[in-house]
Amino acid sequence: MNSKAFRKQRRLRPKIAYAVLGAIRILNNLVDALLLGSCGIMLIFGSYALYDNSRIHADAAERMYEIIEPNRENCISFDALVRKNPEVSGWLNIYGTEISHPFAKADNNSKYASRGIDGTYALSGSLFLDYRNQKDFSDFNSFIYGHHMEHDEMFGALDHFLEESFFTEHRYGSLYADGILHGLEIFAVLKGDAYDTVLYAPGTDHEHADEYLEYVLEKSIYQRNIDISADDHLVFLSTCADGMSNSRLLIIAKISDTVHEEPYIEEERIHRILTVQDKDSYHIWLMAGIAGIAVLIFYFIKHRNKA
Repeated sequence: MNSKAFRKQRRLRPKIAYAVLGAIRILNNLVDALLLGSCGIMLIFGSYALYDNSRIHADAAERMYEIIEPNRENCISFDALVRKNPEVSGWLNIYGTEISHPFAKADNNSKYASRGIDGTYALSGSLFLDYRNQKDFSDFNSFIYGHHMEHDEMFGALDHFLEESFFTEHRYGSLYADGILHGLEIFAVLKGDAYDTVLYAPGTDHEHADEYLEYVLEKSIYQRNIDISADDHLVFLSTCADGMSNSRLLIIAKISDTVHEEPYIEEERIHRILTVQDKDSYHIWLMAGIAGIAVLIFYFIKHRNKA
């Protein structure tokens, strides 16, 4: 190689090195931008997920219905809800649980699985009476359905009845329907299959009531002996159970003219306050953690660029 070619090659080397360094810097900036963008997206989606989860649980929370719960003295707010949505059929209250909700009845069993009690879209859905049942609960067996949710919301609280001590201690509830407040006496807990057409047969005629009840009680996990005749009226509370997707948990109660006083009101109020505070604290700490991770990643990227 002659001296002229050698000098030319020496001049090219720095240019190539600078070009390579320039490309590395561009790639480095792209990586930084991708990381920062990912952090931003993670923060946005994390924030939205927390908001959406809170909204779903807020829609299902029993406390949001407290001001419209009907009672013997004053049903004005509940009547206003019925005027807004005529498909609202009544109110269910299971003493000692978070279950104190209005329920609706449509012409199918799908509508209120994804609608709030006012009829608008809501992932938490609402409690609803089987469309094959009478609104006045004059059938021998009526079914009320609800989603199985966390934090004892909607029908998630029915899980407690799988504990024998809870079943023993929690016996009563109330049902407001057709303008009348009825009592409920819980007498059985069972697990069944959603495709069991013998079990899920709302509106069973009174002539076959004894045969139907015998079949149901054979499947019970716990039961207490109470007088039940073919002329009585039963309500089945049904929700999803752990296990297969068609597994169902059912609580059965007899409708009574005797309405027992609720002994757990103050306990429930305190429990709800503490539960809400725990949820709010959890969401705050989780948001702070996501924001902290994003800040640390941003600091690391900026520090690396300076280095």
